[in-house]
Amino acid sequence: MKNFNRDRFEEIIELANTLSNEDLCTLINAVAPRLDIYVGLMGRVCISSEVEHACMNGMTVQINTVMAQLDDMREDSAIQYALEKMGLTIDQIKEIA
Repeated sequence: MKNFNRDRFEEIIELANTLSNEDLCTLINAVAPRLDIYVGLMGRVCISSEVEHACMNGMTVQINTVMAQLDDMREDSAIQYALEKMGLTIDQIKEIA
């Protein structure tokens, strides 16, 4: 990990404070391929998702994930793996609602 650079940190904070929410959406979309959102743990499996895109939702920035585009989160391979590690069968996983 790089050493903490206080001057650079302050420059970035200063820039961030000049951005509108629309600008922030543009920035997030520009760096989306470099981002991953941690959702949480399911058993001992780390659940995360790539950023799909950011957009305005009213007055706030909404960050949408690839996982959120699924019809059912059980379709996600990491969630399926976690459920299987928890000892659930495919039929039991399908029954979970």
